[in-house]
Amino acid sequence: MTLRNTSLVDYGIQKENSDYRAHVCVVAREVVIFPTRKMAEVVGRFKATQARTGALVTSRGAKVPVTDIPGVQIVHVSDAVMQHANFKETDTTSAKGEKAVLLVRYLLKHGRIALPMNVVEVDEGTLQIFGTDILVELNASMQVKCDYRGGERNRGGTGNLYIETAECNPYGAHW
Repeated sequence: MTLRNTSLVDYGIQKENSDYRAHVCVVAREVVIFPTRKMAEVVGRFKATQARTGALVTSRGAKVPVTDIPGVQIVHVSDAVMQHANFKETDTTSAKGEKAVLLVRYLLKHGRIALPMNVVEVDEGTLQIFGTDILVELNASMQVKCDYRGGERNRGGTGNLYIETAECNPYGAHW
């Protein structure tokens, strides 16, 4: 197989525009959610590490203990829901990512992930008469990652999340 881009590019949490990150931790059966900006500000405080495929370094980042993540929310996922998501360790990176997005969408749709929202009580009489007492505003973006072995140690995970700060795409995977 011909390798494509093997140079690491500074492309990671520090370059993201998302409001939140959701790491799907398959082994631990949980999703770890946190504000992207807060993590981007502190990721440099943690010991740098690399991910490899054989001798090739494919990413650089940090292993961040779940307990040290600012603003963290952990959603435990039932065995039945995880089985339905059908993650396999042999899935491609792209397939794992697609399954992670579907799982997070499911959790959001079913109210399992709590995101801060702006709640305004309506004091305008006409609006109240026609049935509006409260306005709820939420406009947030989320980046989803599959962190297969990450998550809480007491649930079988490594105890950490892997937060990328640079990566390459040597096999031409679709992101």
